[in-house]
Amino acid sequence: MESSVKVVHKKDAYDVYIGRPSIFGNPFPVEHYGRSECLKKFRDYFFQRIRTDPKFKKAIETLRGKTLACYCSPQACHGDIIEEDSYEIATALAARDLKVEFNIDQGALEALVPNMILQPLVENAIRHGIANKVANGKIGISAKRRGSDLLLKVSDNGMGLSPSGVLTIKQGVGLTSTKGRLERLYGSGQALQLEAPETGGFVARIVVPFTTAKMRSSIGKDENPDR
Repeated sequence: MESSVKVVHKKDAYDVYIGRPSIFGNPFPVEHYGRSECLKKFRDYFFQRIRTDPKFKKAIETLRGKTLACYCSPQACHGDIIEEDSYEIATALAARDLKVEFNIDQGALEALVPNMILQPLVENAIRHGIANKVANGKIGISAKRRGSDLLLKVSDNGMGLSPSGVLTIKQGVGLTSTKGRLERLYGSGQALQLEAPETGGFVARIVVPFTTAKMRSSIGKDENPDR
């Protein structure tokens, strides 16, 4: 969305109310799921609906340049997700000649990976990279084993980012949520690295311990339901 979009508390001046029962409302109540899980569920729901529901997508596009109101603000809010992702992702998916290349090493095929852990990285690649490219957008997704670690990488061939642009991504809801999940699952045994090469494009890397279902069962651990 345009940079003029912002989310405020409903008591402040606004253009569009995005809470329930409006079409923009979050169907996952904070009081039931907790704020972090509520936003995670809304992100998945929102991304799926904007791809499959033309009326919803059209409604979201009308929010460009508007001030959105919700009772959650200034706390983390589903409005932040609408602001971050909606227009650029919908446009990139619908209009760009987007190519996705997978490079998965044979040795990484059995690795356990947290559910949807790459989705925010791919969304950022589209929003901050491919959406600004005229044509021939490409996203690369790779996985390989390095000793006792699993290396996951998402890259794009977009226009690249300035240091301030990298900082914006780091502070976004998607990356903050991903970093939090990795820390809860692996503690200090993980890493999330972001890089903006001088030649252009953007690279996000995740490093986690290499684990398979067979390895986990052999040491008597139940499989983490988040994987």
